[in-house]
Amino acid sequence: DFQDKTVGLIKVEAEPIFAKEYAFNELSKALSLLRFFHCASKNPDCTCFTVPSGYSIIHARYSLMLINEMITNTKADYALTYKPWLICCSDIQNFKSNGLDILHDLINIKRNEFQDNLLNSLMLFSKCSILSDYSEKLTAIFVALESLLLKNENGQIQATISERIAFTISDNKEERKEIVQLIKGIYSLRSKFLHHGKKFDDVEKFKKFMLKIWKFFQTLIQSERSKKFQSNDAFFHWIDDKKFS
Repeated sequence: DFQDKTVGLIKVEAEPIFAKEYAFNELSKALSLLRFFHCASKNPDCTCFTVPSGYSIIHARYSLMLINEMITNTKADYALTYKPWLICCSDIQNFKSNGLDILHDLINIKRNEFQDNLLNSLMLFSKCSILSDYSEKLTAIFVALESLLLKNENGQIQATISERIAFTISDNKEERKEIVQLIKGIYSLRSKFLHHGKKFDDVEKFKKFMLKIWKFFQTLIQSERSKKFQSNDAFFHWIDDKKFS
């Protein structure tokens, strides 16, 4: 059962039940952060299957064919085709240049408020990579964004989130405007799904949105090289300084 599987090794001194739970939680965290570098974190048409063993994300419909009350055929129709994630040395170097080592350090150090919130948000964001349904992906992404970018704001959620993302990833005025409009447009798609049950009608817009969100998180990860922010308030003040400078 374990042939061709990757094994996570966690060393811990504890009683067996706690050790097992601790190791599993640590492995889940590591895989969540690793999935940030999978194409499924940037492209809604991709799905990542890198999850702990036993947590299958491949849904199937099973059918039995009966003739004269005898089962003559069984069939499983899979909604997704399993595609293993093959990581080579050049991939690892690319991951490192985009912040893999930083994320490794974040897991193991005593984190400040901003680092803790960023890490939690990244793990929430990673859920979008293992989902295949656009609506579910979008919900996971906005949960991650709102957990990091909102404090006590009421009534201005779309404006607050879109502006904070725009000022984080761009110094160009026109590009910032485009990012704000893009995110507000995606919020509209989300509203249509949540309140009216409508499917997505603009897949290309969703693809652009996911690329921007990935860049947003990647920018914050890289900011950890200089330990720029100690708290969320420091991050928000930095954005305000850019807005009003």
